[in-house]
Amino acid sequence: MTYSIKHYSIFKINAKHNYNIHFVYNSINFVTGKKWHENKYDVIARERLFNEILRDHQCIIIKKVAGKIS
Repeated sequence: MTYSIKHYSIFKINAKHNYNIHFVYNSINFVTGKKWHENKYDVIARERLFNEILRDHQCIIIKKVAGKIS
């Protein structure tokens, strides 16, 4: 999965009280007007990307185990 510059997006890492990442994107492509679609594999790829960003900033990564956060 690749993130295109044709969708406006922004993320912020919040490290005040606990580490978390906020990610917002416009689901409409501003060039074509088509809507962004994701499947479960895209979601997994996005989570891996976020985890990589968090690791780069030396943040703690919370792992999901069998649908639960641990």
